Amino acid sequence: MPVLSDTYEIRSQVRRQRIQQRRARQKTMLLIVAVAMAAMMWGALSQRGSSVDILWRFDFNDSISATPVLSGGKLLVACEDGTLYALDAKTGKLLWKFSAVFPLKSSPFAWGNLILFGCDDHHVYAVDATTDKEVWRFATDAPVSCPPRVARGAAYVGSDDGTLYALDAASGQLLWTFTTRGPIHAAPAIADGIVYVASQDRCLYAVDATIGEEKWKCEADDSLLSAPVIANDKIIFGSDDGNIYAVDKDTGKRVWRHRTAGIVRAAPTVKDDTVFIGSDDGKLRALNAETGTARWAFDAQSPIHTKPTLSNGFVLFGCDAGVVYALDEEKGTLRRKFQMSGRVDASVVADETIFVATTEGRLCALTALK
Repeated sequence: MPVLSDTYEIRSQVRRQRIQQRRARQKTMLLIVAVAMAAMMWGALSQRGSSVDILWRFDFNDSISATPVLSGGKLLVACEDGTLYALDAKTGKLLWKFSAVFPLKSSPFAWGNLILFGCDDHHVYAVDATTDKEVWRFATDAPVSCPPRVARGAAYVGSDDGTLYALDAASGQLLWTFTTRGPIHAAPAIADGIVYVASQDRCLYAVDATIGEEKWKCEADDSLLSAPVIANDKIIFGSDDGNIYAVDKDTGKRVWRHRTAGIVRAAPTVKDDTVFIGSDDGKLRALNAETGTARWAFDAQSPIHTKPTLSNGFVLFGCDAGVVYALDEEKGTLRRKFQMSGRVDASVVADETIFVATTEGRLCALTALK
C-alpha cells in the first residue's frame, strides 16, 4: 500500500506540473497577443514622419457617446454605464465618480462649482464638482440626452418629451417650459436673450430666454439632431434631410443651404467666415459662412458624427471607422490620421492635449499636433 500511495503521489505531482506549464504557456500567449494588439492599435499613432505620444488612457465599463468636458483641470466624462467620471486631465487618474444608475448620453456642462447633465432616468442632475455630491435633480417626462447650457443663472435643457426646460441653475427650480412636437437631443445655443433649440419635429425655434415665448421657427425637411451654432448674424445647423442650413438669427429666414449626400447630425464649428461640418456621407466640409459654398471637402469614407475641433492650424474629427483625422485648416489636405479601437464619437482639444473617446468605452489623451 505505501508503494502504491507513493506512485499515486508521484503521478499527481507530474499532472500538477504539466497543468502549471500549460497555464504558463497560455498566459505567455495571451500576453503576446495583447502586446501585438496594442502595437497594432497604437502603432498607427505615428503617421507621415511625425509621432503623437499617448499621455494616458482610461477604460470605462461601457460606451461613451457624449463629448467629454474639461473644467478646472478635470475631464468630465458621461458614460452609458450610468456614471459621471471626473478624471485628472493631466494624468488620467480617477478623482471621483457619481452614479445615476441609468445610461448617460448627455454631455455634462460645468457652471461654477456645479456639473449639470441629463440622464435616461428622465432627470436633469446637478453635482458638486468638488465633493461629487448631488445638489439637485429635476424630473422631466422622458430620457434626457440633450446637453444643458447655462446663461445668466438659468439652465436650458431639452428632453425626449419634446420640452425645453428653463431651470434655476443653482436650485433646479422650474422657471418655464416651451413645448415642441418632437424629442430634443441637440444642445441649445444662447445669445442676446434668445435660446435657439433644434427639435426632431423638423423645426429650429428661437425662444425668449426670460419668459419662454416663441420668437420664430424655421422648418427643415426632416429631423434636427445637429446642435445649432451662432455665426455672427446667422444660425447654422444640419438636418436629417441631408442639408446644412444657415438662417437669419433675428428672423429665422433662410439665408442659404448646402446639400450633402447623407444625414447631418454632427454639430458645426465656426471660425471667422468658415463653417466646418461633417456628414454621414463621410465628408468633412469647409463652407463659406456667408454663402454656403464649399471651400474644400475631405472624404473620410465613413460617417462623421463628431463636432470638428480646431487646433494649431489643424481640423480634427473622428469617424465611425475609428479613425481620427487631422487636416490642414486652410486646404483640407490630410496631415495626420490615427486609428483608434471603436467608433469615435467625441474629441476635445484643450491645454495642448487631444482627448479622444470611443464607443468601446476608451478615452485616450494624446499630445497636441504642432
